[in-house]
Amino acid sequence: MSSESLSEWASDVESVSGSVQSQKEENSDSNYWYGIFTAVVVPWIAFAASSGLLVFAFHLRPILVCVTLALFLFVAAFVIYLEQTVFRTWKSTGFLVIFAVCCGVAGGTLLYGTYLKQVNSISSLRRYDNVLPSEPAAGRQDAGKIFFAHGSRADVFRSVGFKDKDTYCVAPISVDNDDSVVQYWAVGVNCCRAREDMWCDDVGSPGVRGALRVPQGPRFVAGATGQLAQDNFRKAIALAEIEYGLQSADDALFVTWHRNPDRLESDLWRFAMGAWTVELAVYALVAYVAAVFFNQCYKGLAPDGK
Repeated sequence: MSSESLSEWASDVESVSGSVQSQKEENSDSNYWYGIFTAVVVPWIAFAASSGLLVFAFHLRPILVCVTLALFLFVAAFVIYLEQTVFRTWKSTGFLVIFAVCCGVAGGTLLYGTYLKQVNSISSLRRYDNVLPSEPAAGRQDAGKIFFAHGSRADVFRSVGFKDKDTYCVAPISVDNDDSVVQYWAVGVNCCRAREDMWCDDVGSPGVRGALRVPQGPRFVAGATGQLAQDNFRKAIALAEIEYGLQSADDALFVTWHRNPDRLESDLWRFAMGAWTVELAVYALVAYVAAVFFNQCYKGLAPDGK
């Protein structure tokens, strides 16, 4: 073989070797970004969808939301099964999605209970204007927002705090210390003394006449622990009846006292959106850390499994 032939052959081998190396590097880059997508981006999307469904849709379609979340978990479990049979390229993705859905449910439930449960309950109810505190609450059982007549106030000088780990505060809503049957009570938690002093929300502020209905049922008012808040408010009312000679209507409404209930409602929505955005940002970091952890447990995220 001539020297020219050997030179050409060596040049061809070098060219082929360079092409193979370049292809390996391209495959390595492709595998890396594919691994990032399956191990970080997909679980993050699952987290965003799960928490978003609970925050923004659960109050409208609770059954549909629960079915959708169950479907997420089923698909993730099915992917885990396929990893063991056919699609070995998605190692650990199914586990990461299950983890993301569980975190999304926890985060969405927290935001919903903190910001939106009361707002969503109130938004589905009616608004009443210029209500006299003496008007029977029996005719306002569908109230969400109440704006009382001029001169109405939460009477802090006839307020009572009932202690049960937390302090459950009540004050009658009246006009000029009216001694008629109390139809409406301003309530709060950990914002009063035992007697004649209460500062819950805007209680005590002059000129305030707006109120948000405290939804009935087994729920805690923010900050409450121990027994259900509704029961403890009733115990505080019983003390007020004894202390001040008051009489409470059997179907009296519990409200929180606010200068601008409409603005408070929009503020709660804005806080919920801000908190949800923070959750998404934090979980982006959590997703990366979880991917690294599962990568160590399941020997890599690369599609070839190596």
